[in-house]
Amino acid sequence: MKIIQCDGGGEYKPVQKLALEAGIQFRMSCPYTSQQNGRAERKHRHIAEFGLTLLAQAQMPLHYWWEAFLTAVYLINRLPSQITQNESPYSLMFHKEPDYKLLKPFGCACYPCLKPYNQHKLQFHTTRCVFLGYSNSHKGYKCLNSHGRTFISRHVVFNEDHFPFHDGFLNTRSPLKTTINNPSTSFPLCTAGNSTSDASIPITEEENPVEINSEDSQDVNSDTEQTDNGSLENDTAHEETLDIAQQQSVGESSLNTNTSNAIHTRTAEIAWIRSLLTELELPLPRKPILWCDNLSAKALASNPVLHAQSKHIEIDVHYIRDQVLQNEVVVAYVPTADQVADCLTKPLSHTRFSQIRDKLGVIHSPPV
Repeated sequence: MKIIQCDGGGEYKPVQKLALEAGIQFRMSCPYTSQQNGRAERKHRHIAEFGLTLLAQAQMPLHYWWEAFLTAVYLINRLPSQITQNESPYSLMFHKEPDYKLLKPFGCACYPCLKPYNQHKLQFHTTRCVFLGYSNSHKGYKCLNSHGRTFISRHVVFNEDHFPFHDGFLNTRSPLKTTINNPSTSFPLCTAGNSTSDASIPITEEENPVEINSEDSQDVNSDTEQTDNGSLENDTAHEETLDIAQQQSVGESSLNTNTSNAIHTRTAEIAWIRSLLTELELPLPRKPILWCDNLSAKALASNPVLHAQSKHIEIDVHYIRDQVLQNEVVVAYVPTADQVADCLTKPLSHTRFSQIRDKLGVIHSPPV
């Protein structure tokens, strides 16, 4: 490489320094003379028109231009060109043909595997999303759900003939309409203990919520009253089982909540001590460390991702997470056998108490 030519943009200043150190001549075009930098301008126009075409085909808003332009560059690098003798830039660089089976229409409907993202087992394993392109740092697809969250997954099923933004995807003021081929389709409503009920609910394609007449509700109630005693007893036993399981889960989360409350109290005290030392112009030499013998509480305090166990916690844990993310405090794990604070909170044997006391450096006072 002997010469580099570009316009007078400030983003090329680091390149200019490297070029001069490597003995490469660095030239710039005249101000407001884009025709002197024609090849780069044509490539910019190619990417812009390619990306706008992808947005227009999917009828997506313009604020998704970044994803569309990234997808355009991804596709251009894998398409053959007459300038390179019908070879793609990807094949010229890596000396192998790209896998064209991985290419999908931008903005089409997709259904990624969301099981790893679920907070509990009763959530659906997938939902309808919009294909946003290919990840540069992962070997997977980027999928946008109806709430605006982007997922990256390699296990995705595509519907290449449907574009969700054509139906008002992400439009919260007018909910998505359910597409049903036969508006008069009805599904049987089976009540408990009576699997052959004739009651049915018609499904129609309307924007307003489905209204149930009082006569229909009376029919459903009458069918429910005809339920036999055996099915009612089974339902009652099932509800009691669910109540016991919920109480156990709440009890387990309460244990983590108590530990989190203790960490929150210590974190607030550390923040007060830090502010006091700052006013005295005595900064801390290093970050304070909170030692905790509960792995679940440490995970809740250190990981900003909400876990399934964090649905019963209070707002205090978010304060701890903010302090950890700001590098104000470190929450570390210590095994129970090495927790020296047990001598202050738990009844221990004389041998164990003496060991922990020696670790704390406590000595007997000399006789007077």
